[in-house]
Amino acid sequence: MLKPGGVFFTSYTNGCAQGESRHKFLFSSTGHIKYFSQFDPEGIAHLANIAGLSLISESFTDMKRPNAPLKKRLFVSQFYKKR
Repeated sequence: MLKPGGVFFTSYTNGCAQGESRHKFLFSSTGHIKYFSQFDPEGIAHLANIAGLSLISESFTDMKRPNAPLKKRLFVSQFYKKR
């Protein structure tokens, strides 16, 4: 729980990024299947608002890798403040 005025930070993969799927099943290095969900930044902001948090800063970062297509706005960073 945050006190009023407390700051909460979150960083995650953008589920609305170009060419990204919101839900994935992938194999781990141990051969187990793992489920991954990528969130919509607007949906996160909406849920945070319901919880009494106000969005104070948001930024997006591209993923650049050698010999791979550029993935624009793939990562999201958000700061919230408790009302």
